[in-house]
Amino acid sequence: MRPHRFQTAGLILIAVALISVGSGLAENSKASFEVRIGLAERALQGHRIKIPVTTTVDMRKIKEFTILLKFDPLFATLDSASLGKDLGPEWNHFSCVLEGCPPGDTKCRPSIARISASVEDPAAIPDSQYNNGAAQEIISLTFLTSNNRSYEGQFLPIRFIWNTCDDNSFSLSESATIYAALTAQDSLPPREWFDQPLDSAPLTPVYCDSSNASIINNIVFVNGGLDICCLWDIHAEGDINANGVPLETADIEMFIRFFIDGLSVFGSHVESSIAASDVNLDGQPLTISDLQFLIRLQSKGFHRFSRRPPSEAAVWIPYQKNRTMRIRSVTGHKLGAALMVLTGEGKIGTPVLSKEAQQMSMLYSQRGDTLRLLIYSVDGKTVDSGAHDLATIPYSNTLRLDSAAAADYDATPLQVDFNMAPGHRKE
Repeated sequence: MRPHRFQTAGLILIAVALISVGSGLAENSKASFEVRIGLAERALQGHRIKIPVTTTVDMRKIKEFTILLKFDPLFATLDSASLGKDLGPEWNHFSCVLEGCPPGDTKCRPSIARISASVEDPAAIPDSQYNNGAAQEIISLTFLTSNNRSYEGQFLPIRFIWNTCDDNSFSLSESATIYAALTAQDSLPPREWFDQPLDSAPLTPVYCDSSNASIINNIVFVNGGLDICCLWDIHAEGDINANGVPLETADIEMFIRFFIDGLSVFGSHVESSIAASDVNLDGQPLTISDLQFLIRLQSKGFHRFSRRPPSEAAVWIPYQKNRTMRIRSVTGHKLGAALMVLTGEGKIGTPVLSKEAQQMSMLYSQRGDTLRLLIYSVDGKTVDSGAHDLATIPYSNTLRLDSAAAADYDATPLQVDFNMAPGHRKE
């Protein structure tokens, strides 16, 4: 069965439908069962992390099920949900529906997702699915963790919640008896230094009326979550090449190559290099500001706690004449480094530094119709503030500047506006 995939931001609640359990469970109706959300330890940021939802109920007797979960999407968004690995093809109905936004509100972040699964004939489930009391995975959730490094080392609870008593429940298919919540409790990551307070206590279930003979409160719900990996567990700041020695010239050289050749330059230590690249500690890795910051850290009189002005605007103006693009920068600060990405049709010629940027270094690469162009200096050179040409690029058919990122001499990011109305200027 193909899983229903989705991605969202905003507070997400997940509902997993009613669970119907066969008469064989009636004999053990007073025994408590467990439904547990998995706990992912050392979860990497910017990655998809799988979290299982498991139960100790005998899945041969279940006909359909529903569960409701809650988490904070600032840390991670729910990327997909699918049937758990311990359920076979007999479970031929599975769905996930996002809810919680007013109709037509495109800016709203959905807050509810209702997941349901059912089997038409519980008798068709083979005895091999009998778990003998062991936990079985009934749902597989995939979360996409935030790449914001300010969240590193924190714990994201994923919790059951209740709007009605049967949001998280099991139902006996033959007797119509409902197994509902007995209690709910948190599960924290096993690390001694963990001192982050949770945003609240486990949500108290909405208890079903126990005087009703068809309702039995006997399920223990155990919350889980994502334990975001601490950066110091996998890297040293500025150790881009992951050799244990940070802030080397070799680190700068590898970082420079990343902007031209991509993540492949990091080889087998991609995660460590990504984490180590946030040398300016702004929560965003792999930025031009990080590269300039790393370069400046080797300069006298500059350190990681140097006061820097706030981000300022800059304008990139791409002029075109005689099938040559001339890119001009207009800044209020000395330019330390810049990355430009261009696309074109036909042949793209060799970029050339303009006279006003001859003191800088330049690297570029072209793959297909995309040109990546990096201007920088490891020797502390800059392009003066004001309006100055950076480079010229010949082309045979068309050429367009798609994106640009820049930092000033002190590694302050520049907010680049390159889409000047009415578009690329013609000389």
